[in-house]
Amino acid sequence: MKSLESLCYAIKQARKDKKLTQKQLAEKAMVSRAWIIALEKGQARGAEIGKIMDVISALDYDIDIYPSRPLSDDEKFIMERVFNA
Repeated sequence: MKSLESLCYAIKQARKDKKLTQKQLAEKAMVSRAWIIALEKGQARGAEIGKIMDVISALDYDIDIYPSRPLSDDEKFIMERVFNA
């Protein structure tokens, strides 16, 4: 995903796919229904990443991050050292 708006849309679609109401998702993620509504409308600017991750986790989803360009050998080495330490 390349934008916050696309992430918000994906969260909304995931909720609908799971047949959860906004209230049910809010309860599972321990956020307010109003917060879920704002998130689904793409009004999440400044939202805590922890809350967004709680919502994604409540949906039983994960996020994978991939570089938008191939990594250089130096970048690969650093990533391996940082994440496999």
